[in-house]
Amino acid sequence: KSMSLSAMSTLSLFTPVEGFVGGSIIGLAAGSLLLGAGEIMGASGLISSFAKGSLSETPISSPAQHWKLAFMGSFFLTAQFLLYYKDYSRAWSGDSDSRYAYDPNLPLVSTFGHIISGFLVGFGTKLGNGCTTGHGICGLARFSKRSFVAVLSFMTTGILSATVCGPKCIFFDLLRTTSTEGVSPTSLTQKLGGVISLFSIAAGIAAFIRRRSRQYSAPADEGNKEEVLENYNNFRKMIPATISGSLFAAGLEISTMVKSTKIYGFLDLTGFSRGTYDPT
Repeated sequence: KSMSLSAMSTLSLFTPVEGFVGGSIIGLAAGSLLLGAGEIMGASGLISSFAKGSLSETPISSPAQHWKLAFMGSFFLTAQFLLYYKDYSRAWSGDSDSRYAYDPNLPLVSTFGHIISGFLVGFGTKLGNGCTTGHGICGLARFSKRSFVAVLSFMTTGILSATVCGPKCIFFDLLRTTSTEGVSPTSLTQKLGGVISLFSIAAGIAAFIRRRSRQYSAPADEGNKEEVLENYNNFRKMIPATISGSLFAAGLEISTMVKSTKIYGFLDLTGFSRGTYDPT
């Protein structure tokens, strides 16, 4: 009877349709960027290139970075669109993580926990030259041995962390909190996300206008033919990058991967015994 109840509970958390549709859209996003622009859809690489930018060579002033601005701008614009239309969002993934209200085993990460995890993710993706998108989606698709090792290592570490570091973990009081008020998205994080979104969208539009004007401002002659060709190639990448960024945001939302409970529900293997495992 206990096993039967566990199976029923697990099946109630399993959302195969959303996972299949959203996952397919994410794959389509990666494929459209690769085929249309010849670029890899690596989220950590995109963010890293902006963080490393200097005052002399910002993403807006660097032609090679313009497709990244287009990708990020369309990504944030689509995310804000889905956030604004709550009815659409609720139809796929619900208005909030309702599991927090009845499952005490779900982690409520503290502010310090977010800082530590953010540092480890940033350090790890930089050291491993990629994240779940670059290695997990694009790397595995082309049978990369390095990506296979990377995915195996971070998935194993994630499963061990989620499974072993439960309520009895010695770091529990340091990394977790018991208050649901600080669970993202908070009012502050939503406002911050809106500001970042507006900046990214504006930067993407500015880069598009800059590329467009530069493409036709200089006539092609023997002296600058190579430069004009490079400008055109960089401009050409912006359209598939815009499409890819929008698809990526939609895929994450539809697949419900924007919910931390979905990620944790898959990584925490103790959910099998409690009937709360989410195989999505």
